[in-house]
Amino acid sequence: QKRRQKMKDRDSTGKPANTVYIITVIVSFILATLFWGQFIAGFSYSIRATLVDNPEMDIAKLNATDNVLYPLDIIGNVASQLMPLITDAFIVWRASLLFRDNRKMMIAPVLLLLADAVMNVVYLAYTATISGAEISQQGESRLFTNVWTSILALSLATNAAASLLMLWKFWRARQVIFQKRPYSKAQRVLLILFESGVIFCAFQIVVLGLTQSSFVPLSSFNLGTAAMVDIYSIFSAMYPTVVLVLINSIQESPVEFIQMDKSLMHANANAARPRLGLTPIAFGSVSEKDTDVELGTAGP
Repeated sequence: QKRRQKMKDRDSTGKPANTVYIITVIVSFILATLFWGQFIAGFSYSIRATLVDNPEMDIAKLNATDNVLYPLDIIGNVASQLMPLITDAFIVWRASLLFRDNRKMMIAPVLLLLADAVMNVVYLAYTATISGAEISQQGESRLFTNVWTSILALSLATNAAASLLMLWKFWRARQVIFQKRPYSKAQRVLLILFESGVIFCAFQIVVLGLTQSSFVPLSSFNLGTAAMVDIYSIFSAMYPTVVLVLINSIQESPVEFIQMDKSLMHANANAARPRLGLTPIAFGSVSEKDTDVELGTAGP
């Protein structure tokens, strides 16, 4: 009994949610650094090996340089795939915080996330057998294109499903949200979660559209598309940090708390807007019913 109470008290302070945020931000930063580092190292080595170390080298002998760059390609592929996947998991996790007492609502996002993870494993296994230089020279195979498209489509579907769940939660609270000004902190957090998901979905749609264009190796359009894909990977790594900063900007402490009167947990739909500064309640720790009460949508 004491252990359960201790876990409950720990949950009410928001520490688990904050831990997930911190771990996600740190891991994303490390992956983004690896991705950036391998790109700079590979680019620098390519220039030095071609123009400095052996300027008279025959173009056909550049395969030796490609062999040296192959491990860097592997690092770049792994980092570029893990960054969006971690962000997808982060998006599903933050949506699940609003449905702690109704886990069935999370079935679709979780299944899409699992399918996304499986396709990422398939993609990494395939790209481990071919270097980036070969893809640039020969063009992408149909299998490569299909797997990459599937990953991006599943990532988009995962984000869209989670964002739609937040929209549904927002829609249930629409009367209170539109009638009361200014918004409560919980309402603004919910808006940030939904709007950031929509922006990320829009960016994914743009990248997906670009990657479906006809592939002409080393063309300006292809190089621009490749740059957008790299930007998408880095943006995915930045996404959890951006959301955390936005949430923190509307709260008084550096953790994901919603400061409000504990009595509001038992209020009805006509209760006043939450008063601030009494009892810290983690945004991610309250039940669905409690969240609805805090948003002013629950029954008596």
